[in-house]
Amino acid sequence: MAAMAGPSTAFPVQGQSFGSNGLIFVASNKQLQEAERKTAEQMQNKPVITGLAGHIRKVWEVNRRAKEPIQQQLLDDLRRRKGQYSPEKLAAIRKQGGSEIYMRLTSLKCKTAKAWIKDVLQPAGDKPWGLEATPVPDIPPEVQDSIMQQAIAQVQDEAMQMGIAPDDPQLVGIVQQRMTEMQGWIEQRAKEIVDERAGKMEQKIDDQLAEGGFRKAFDDFIDHLTTFRTAFMKGPVLRRAKSMKWVQERDGWKPKVEDETRPEVYTPSPFDIYPSPDASTIQDGDLIERHRLSRSELAAMKGIEGYSNESIDAVLTEYGRGGLKDWIVGDSERAQLEGRLNRDLEPGETIDALQFWGNVQGRMLIEWGMDETSVPEPLAEYNIEAWLIGRWVVRAYINEDKLGRRPYYSTSFEKIPGSIWGDSLPHAISDAQDMCNGVARALSNNVGLSSGPQVGLNIQRFAEGEKVDEMYPWRQWMFKNHSSGVSEPPIWFFQPEIHADQLQRVIEYFSKNADETSGIPAYSHGDSQVGGAGNTASGLSMLMSSAAKGIKAVISNADIDVLTPMITQFYDYNMEFDDDPNIKGDVKVVARGASALFIKEQQQVRRSEFIQNTNNPTDMQIIGLKGRAELIRGAAKALDLPVDKIVPKDEELMQTMGMGMGGAPQLPGPQALGPDGQPVAGQDSALFKQQKTAR
Repeated sequence: MAAMAGPSTAFPVQGQSFGSNGLIFVASNKQLQEAERKTAEQMQNKPVITGLAGHIRKVWEVNRRAKEPIQQQLLDDLRRRKGQYSPEKLAAIRKQGGSEIYMRLTSLKCKTAKAWIKDVLQPAGDKPWGLEATPVPDIPPEVQDSIMQQAIAQVQDEAMQMGIAPDDPQLVGIVQQRMTEMQGWIEQRAKEIVDERAGKMEQKIDDQLAEGGFRKAFDDFIDHLTTFRTAFMKGPVLRRAKSMKWVQERDGWKPKVEDETRPEVYTPSPFDIYPSPDASTIQDGDLIERHRLSRSELAAMKGIEGYSNESIDAVLTEYGRGGLKDWIVGDSERAQLEGRLNRDLEPGETIDALQFWGNVQGRMLIEWGMDETSVPEPLAEYNIEAWLIGRWVVRAYINEDKLGRRPYYSTSFEKIPGSIWGDSLPHAISDAQDMCNGVARALSNNVGLSSGPQVGLNIQRFAEGEKVDEMYPWRQWMFKNHSSGVSEPPIWFFQPEIHADQLQRVIEYFSKNADETSGIPAYSHGDSQVGGAGNTASGLSMLMSSAAKGIKAVISNADIDVLTPMITQFYDYNMEFDDDPNIKGDVKVVARGASALFIKEQQQVRRSEFIQNTNNPTDMQIIGLKGRAELIRGAAKALDLPVDKIVPKDEELMQTMGMGMGGAPQLPGPQALGPDGQPVAGQDSALFKQQKTAR
C-alpha cells in the first residue's frame, strides 16, 4: 500500500535554548507543539493536500445533498420502530386534542423479525458460514510433490514385490500405468489435504471474528436490517488495540498488556453512510462515511501505516477541547431517538471526520504529490482512502485490494434493484400502522367520552354566582325562573354512544393486513388466537413453515450480500499476510443461513420418523445397537440435550447388554466341573482347581 509521505519535523526551532556544549538543545513542550503544528500546516498547505481536501469536500456536499430525502426516510423508520410520531404529526394531533396513543405494531414486528433471523444466523455453538474446498481445488506445489512422491514410492514397492528391479526399463511404463490408475486416489488425497487446510483457515477466521467484535456487530446489523431501508457492515478494518495476556513466571501468573493491530468488524449506522447519488451498490462511485471520534480514538490512529502523526497532533491541538461537529439536518432528532444527548449538549471533545473512498486518475495523484513509483499508469483509475477532519487530511492511502474492493457490505429487508437503498419493514407496514394509530386514538377518545354522561346547562336559569363547573353528590343548585315563562330544564344529561366493538374490528383488520404485508404473522410472536390449522401442533408447524418463506429471502440477502463477501475478504487477507502455510488452500466460502432454516424445519421431523421406522427386529439386525445409539445421539444433540448423560458410550452399552464389541452376545466361559463330572454351581473354575490341588 502506498501512502502520501509528509515531511519530518525540522530542528532547530526558533526560540530553542542549547546546552553549554552546543550539541544538545532544550525546548519546552509548548515550543515542540508549535513546531509540530507549523510542520503540519506546511504539509497541509501543499497543493497536493489542498487539492485533496477540496475534492473530498466537493464529493461530501454532492453526496450529502443527494441523501437528504433518504435521511428523512431513515428518521421515519426509526420513529416507527420507537413508537413515536413525527413532530409535525404530533403537533396536528395536539391541535385537535384527545389521545396521543401510538400502537406499537411496527416495534413488535421488528423485534419478532430480529429474533427469527438471529435464531438462524446466530445459532448457539455454530456459525452461519463455513469454508470448503472447491470441486476441483488447485493443489499447492509442495502438497502436489508430496502426494506424487507417496504415489511413486507405493508403485516402486509393488514393483519390487513383483521382482522388478529399480533399474529395469519396464519399470517406467509400469509406473506411468499405475499412476494413471491411481489418479482418482491422488485427487481424493489432494482434496482431503485442502479440506484439512480449509478447516484450519475456518478456525483462524472464526478466532479473528471473535476478537474483532463480530458477534456484537452482527447483532447490530440484524437490528438495522429489520429497522432501516439498508443495513451496513464493515470489515476487516485494521485497528490498534490493547490486549492482556497472562504469562506464567516463576512467582506465578502475571498480566501482560500488549499493543496489537488486528482486523475488526463493526456496523456503521445508515445515517453515517453517504454513497454517490448514482451508485447501485456500495462498491460503486464515491463513498463517504461520517465518523464521530473521541480524542483517544483519534490518538490511537497514530503509528498505523498511512496516517500522518503530525496532522493528527494538529487536529488534537485545534479541535481537541472544543470539538468539531459537522451539522447535518436531523442530527438532533436522531440523537433523541437513539437515546443520546442532543449534540448541543454533547461533550465538546467529539470530533467529526469524513472517511472518503473513491476512484481518481493516476495523473491527479501524481499532481497531488504521490510517489510516481506508486502510480505506474498515470491514466489509470486508482481507488484511494482518505480521512478529512476540518481542514486537515490525516490519511491518504491507495487501496491495494487486488479487485479494488472496499470493506463495506450492505443489504435490505426488501431489495430494490439498481439502488443501494431498499424498502424497510417499518415502511412496508406504514399504512397499516397509521390506520391502527388513527383508529386507536378514535377508540381511546370514544371510550373516554362514553365512560360517563355528558351534561347540558341552561346558563340563563342559574342564579348569580352559581358555579356551573362543579358537580358532586348531594349538591344543591340555585335556579331562577325563565324570563319568558317557558318551563325548560336548567340541567339535562345524555349518554354518548360507544363504538368500541366496531373500532376494535377495524384495528384487527389492519393488524392482519400488517401480518400479510410484513410476512410475519401474529402467531410467530406468540398470538394464541390462530384458529383453523393453527389449533394443532402439526398445523401450526405447517403455518410457520409457510410464513418462513419471507424470512428466507431476507436471510438469503444477508448470506449473499454481507456474509459471503466479508468472509471472503478475511480469507484473502489471511492468504496474503498470514505466515502459516498450513491454513492456505483453494477454498470457497459457504453461507449456511438460508439453508439452515429449511434444514431446521425438516430435519427434526424426518429424524424422528426415521428412528420410529427403524425400530423393528429386521432393521435392528442391520444397524445394531451401535447404530441405534448413534441415531439417538443425533436426535438428542439436535434438541440441545446432554448427549453423554443420556446415551452411554459404546463400550458401556455393550457391557450393559451383555455383548462383545462386535455386537454379538458374549459366550459364557468354561464352567467348573466337580469330581463327578457335573458343573459345580456357584464356584469359579480357578477356585475349584485350587481346592483340588490342596487335596
